[in-house]
Amino acid sequence: MVVAVLVLVFLVLFVQRLASGDGVAAGEGAGTTAGVTSGPDASAADVASLGYSFQMPSGNIGCVMSEESVLCAIRSFDYQPPDVAGCTADTGVAFRLDSAGTAHVCSTGTPEFGDAAQLPYGESRTVGEFTCTSSEAGISCSNAAGQEFSLRRADFAL
Repeated sequence: MVVAVLVLVFLVLFVQRLASGDGVAAGEGAGTTAGVTSGPDASAADVASLGYSFQMPSGNIGCVMSEESVLCAIRSFDYQPPDVAGCTADTGVAFRLDSAGTAHVCSTGTPEFGDAAQLPYGESRTVGEFTCTSSEAGISCSNAAGQEFSLRRADFAL
């Protein structure tokens, strides 16, 4: 439950940061991270200390990568949102990958990515043990242990 609350706070701050136009520019902070405060007192400045944020050229999918995790959100999708036990908000909008594996994120509202850098189709970014690869079909992210998720307008896979 605590992890779900922390992820929700992180997602809200991520969306607020990107909507305010304070997204990390391409290459800025890539591969680096500072201490991040988690919990109800977390601020946009804490989120800004994360490694790398980007959006797909289509503007439909955006992600933030840190040394600890990858969080991606999608604005518009055609798949049936999954049922997630205990979630009374939206599902199917946000997905997380960390050292424990992949997970659906219980979130509210439509994500906005603001001026986040674009990750061109066919390119990859790596932060810590996490790598995300952009393609015209969508985004695929994996960790060093081989755990991964993919996210496309048509579907997702965990």
